[in-house]
Amino acid sequence: MRDEVLNCDAPECEHVEKVGVITADMVDMPCPACGSNLLTSEDWVGWKAVSEIMAVVEKIAPDSDGGPKVSMRVGLHGKKTRIEIEQL
Repeated sequence: MRDEVLNCDAPECEHVEKVGVITADMVDMPCPACGSNLLTSEDWVGWKAVSEIMAVVEKIAPDSDGGPKVSMRVGLHGKKTRIEIEQL
């Protein structure tokens, strides 16, 4: 199960918006704390590709088999992607 959030990238703003699932209608959504854009169209295109890969992985290796559980954080900003995986 995924818990998706939008992190504000504005300097000195640390707002995290819990959204459940990131969708196209969130593009250009303003940060409630500072008004900056929480999701650019460029970041949406990158996120959509990563999300599709994650959906395939979830179907292949569901977490209900008793195997190790992991937490994966994906950060997209412009042309940079950061992926962090942690075993729980």
